[in-house]
Amino acid sequence: MKNNRVFIARRAKHKASAGVWEFPGGKLRRNELPQDALKREIYEELGVEIFPIRRFNRSVTAINDVQIDLDVFLCDLVSPNIVNSTDHDELEWVRISELSDYVFCGPDMPSVKQLIENGLGDE
Repeated sequence: MKNNRVFIARRAKHKASAGVWEFPGGKLRRNELPQDALKREIYEELGVEIFPIRRFNRSVTAINDVQIDLDVFLCDLVSPNIVNSTDHDELEWVRISELSDYVFCGPDMPSVKQLIENGLGDE
């Protein structure tokens, strides 16, 4: 989160679900805490450091025969602004009111819906 905006990224052509938007992150490694995985993945994909503040949403979404268990965290950006990504071709800081203008990956939709309906909640 930065200046009351949330960060979203569009999946690049070489990635599954190309052209749709998501909250960036990645997969947990064995014995890794979700916050540590997020910090690692964001650094690997975006080259910046973040500080996870708290879990915002956790949901499980079925995609074909796979269950996607997704944790979404509110984070502060520690490094300077994000300028590029290994997995995305567009990067945006958007107002919550603008989220409905974007097409998101299925697993991100519960968090998008919660943001639109309730904002960021207690901070």
